[in-house]
Amino acid sequence: MKYIFLDRDGVINDELHFLTKKEQIKMIPKSAEAIALLNKAGYKVIVITNQPVIARGMCTEESLKEIHKEIQSILEKENAYIESFYYCPHHPTEGNSSFTKECECRKPHPGMILKAKEDFHLDNLNECYMVGDKISDIKAGNSAGCKTILVETGDGKIDKWNDAVPAYYARDLYEAVTKFILNEKKLKLFIAAGGKGERLYPLTKDIPKPMVPICGKPVLHHLVDWAKENNICEIIMLSCHFSEKIIDYFKDGREFGIKIHHSSDPYPLGSGGPLRYARKYIDDTFVYLSGDHICTVNLKNMLEFHKKNNGNITVLVHKSTHPWDSDVLQINGEKKVVKFISKHDDHTNAGDLTNSGLCIIEPEIIGFADQEKFDFETYLYPRILEADAKMLAYESDEFMSDMGTPERLKKCEDFLKSKMERVLVTGACGMMGQHLLPLLQKKGNYNILGTYFRPTTNLKELPKDIKIKELDVRDYRAVRRVIEEFKPDKILHLAAQSYPTVSMDEPQYTVDTNIRGTINLFEAVRELKLDPIILVACSSAEYGFVEEKDVPVKETHPLRPLHPYGVSKVGQDLLSYQYFKNHGMKTLRARIFNTTGPKKVNDVCSDFTKQAVMIEKGLQENKFYVGNLEARRAITDVRDMIEAFLLLMEKGEHGEVYNISGEKAYLIQDILNEIVKKTNINPEIIVDPKLLRPTDEKIIFGDNTRLKLHTGWEQKISIDQTLQDMIEYWRKVL
Repeated sequence: MKYIFLDRDGVINDELHFLTKKEQIKMIPKSAEAIALLNKAGYKVIVITNQPVIARGMCTEESLKEIHKEIQSILEKENAYIESFYYCPHHPTEGNSSFTKECECRKPHPGMILKAKEDFHLDNLNECYMVGDKISDIKAGNSAGCKTILVETGDGKIDKWNDAVPAYYARDLYEAVTKFILNEKKLKLFIAAGGKGERLYPLTKDIPKPMVPICGKPVLHHLVDWAKENNICEIIMLSCHFSEKIIDYFKDGREFGIKIHHSSDPYPLGSGGPLRYARKYIDDTFVYLSGDHICTVNLKNMLEFHKKNNGNITVLVHKSTHPWDSDVLQINGEKKVVKFISKHDDHTNAGDLTNSGLCIIEPEIIGFADQEKFDFETYLYPRILEADAKMLAYESDEFMSDMGTPERLKKCEDFLKSKMERVLVTGACGMMGQHLLPLLQKKGNYNILGTYFRPTTNLKELPKDIKIKELDVRDYRAVRRVIEEFKPDKILHLAAQSYPTVSMDEPQYTVDTNIRGTINLFEAVRELKLDPIILVACSSAEYGFVEEKDVPVKETHPLRPLHPYGVSKVGQDLLSYQYFKNHGMKTLRARIFNTTGPKKVNDVCSDFTKQAVMIEKGLQENKFYVGNLEARRAITDVRDMIEAFLLLMEKGEHGEVYNISGEKAYLIQDILNEIVKKTNINPEIIVDPKLLRPTDEKIIFGDNTRLKLHTGWEQKISIDQTLQDMIEYWRKVL
C-alpha cells in the first residue's frame, strides 16, 4: 500500500491562519479531485497539520474534529477520502494552557509522520510524498525521509526557501498529483545556452547571448518560466561562453521553483556536442531547446504528436519570413522530414518551412553521434535521415522566435509586453517605489510604468530598463494622458506628500497633492472607462490619537487625525471607498503603519541609523540628537510592506480597507539602544526640541487580522535584520 502525507491549510482548503469552525472551510479548487485520483491509484492519504489554535484557546479539540469531519464529508461527495488526520495542538510560546510547550510533533519536526509510520506499519518512507505549502512542511518531510513537494497555494508563494529544498514544486495539489506523484516518469529539458551573440554586441560584451534581458529578465529566465508551465521537471543548462554568469544566476534552481543542473563545455562543441557531453542526464525522452528563443509552444500537444506517430525525433517547424538564413526542412504528407537544408547551404527552391530550435528526442538518437564536436544541422540530422529514422515535423503558429539580432530582439520584446499585465506605480521614486519596482521586475510578468514628481537622485536607484515618466498628480490632464496611453491593469497609488512635519508648514500643498491627486486618478480611470485594480496607500496617521486600551488598532477604530497629513489621508481613504460604492471601481485601501528599511529617509529608524554611522565614521561629532524616546511604534520592513501590497492586489477584497502593521510596538528608546550597540558607539544623547511634535502619538500599533485572513501575509523580516540592513546601507553610501 502506498501513502501520501498532506498538509491541510493551504493544500486541501484555503489558508485562513485561524480556521476555528467548520463554516469557514473553503476548499482549494481541484484538491478534492486530486485526492480522488490518489485514492483511485491505490494511495492512502494522511493529513499532517499543525493546529496551534488549540494552544491559543481559539478552538477546542472537539471543534477541530468537527472541522475534519466536515472536510471528510465534502471530499466524499467527490469520491475522495482521507485515511486519518494527525494534528499537533501545541505552540512553543503562545497561549496559556497545557498545550503551550515545545514538542516533537509540531512541524518542522517529523513527529506526526513518524507516528503515522508506526501506526500504519510503513516500511519505507522514501516511497512516500509529503505535500505542503510551508517550509516547515518540507523540513518535516525531508527529516522523515519522504519525497517532498512545495505547492504555491496557501503560503507557498511567499514562504522562504532557507535550507529546506523540496524535491519538486507545483502550483497546487492537483498539479502535484498529476505531474509528479502519478507521473513518475520525468520530462527533462536541455537548453543550449552557449551562444556568444556577436550580432547583439555590445549587449553581449560581458554576458552570453541567452542572458540578454528582455522585459526585465534574461531570455533564459523566460524559458525557465515556460518550462515550468509545460510540466518540465528538470532543466539542464548547456553552457560554454561566460558559463559562470548562467551558473551564478540560476544556481540549482530552487529560487525558480524547478531543479536546474549545469553542464559547462570545456570549449565550443557545436549545437549538438553539448548534449553528448551531458549524456549522463539522458535517461528517457527529453526536450532540447535553443536558449536564444522566446517560446510559447504548448509542449503537451507536441509531445502527444511525437508519441502518437512513434517519432525518434520531432522538430518544431513554422513558416519563416527569413528562410535564407535559417535551417529549412522539406516534409512528406505524413509529416516525416525527407530533406534537411542547413542555413549554410544553397536555399534555391528550398521552401520556407524552418527549424525553430525546439525538439523532442528519444535517447537512441544520441547514438547517431560518434564524435565529440558536432552540429545538429550539418552532422546529426543528415545521419538520422540516412538511417531512415523517423524524424517528424510538428507545425505550429505559436510564437517562437530567436532574439539573435537587434530587430528580432525588439520583436520578442514587443510580443512579451503585449502579454504582460500593465502596472502603473505613482510616486515610484519614494522609498517604497525603489523597492517595489525591482520586485515587480524580478517577478517578470509585468509591464511597468513608474511616475515621479520631480527629478531626484532617487531616479538612479530605479532599474534602468523600467519606463519612468514625470507626472504631477495635481494636473488632471497630465494624469489622464498617462492613464490613456498606458491603460494599466493595476495601479499602485503611492504618490503623496507623506511627511506629517511638512504638512504642518504646508497644509495646502499636502491636501492638494494627496486628495486632488487621488481624485484626478479616479476621474481619469472613470472617464476612460477602464477597469484596473487600484491600491491606494493610506496611513495609520488617519487614526490619530489612540488610547493604549485600543491597541492593536482595528480598521473599525474612529479616524481622528492630528495633522494635515493625516486629514489628507482620510480624504484619500474615503474617496477610495466612495468610488468603489458609487462607480464600482476595484479599489483597495492599505493603512500603512510605520515602515522603514534601506533607502528610507525622514523617519526615526533612518535618522538614528544614519547618525550612528556618521558618528562611527567620524563624520559627526559624538552627539546623538533625538526626539521623543517614550513613544512606541510597530515597525514594518519596507520589503514586507510591498509583499503585502502585491498580495492585496491578488487576493484583497475590493472596497475593503486593510491595516499593514508590524507585529509588535517597540519603544523608541530600545531602538536607539540597539542601533548604538550594533555600531559600537557611545555618544552623548541630546533631546532636540525641533524633533518633538506636539501631536506625537504615544503608541502606533495596528491589528493585522483582516490582512492575514484575506491574503495570508506574514511579517518575515525582524526588526533586528531591518536595523542591520539600514546600518549597512548608510555605511555604503556615506
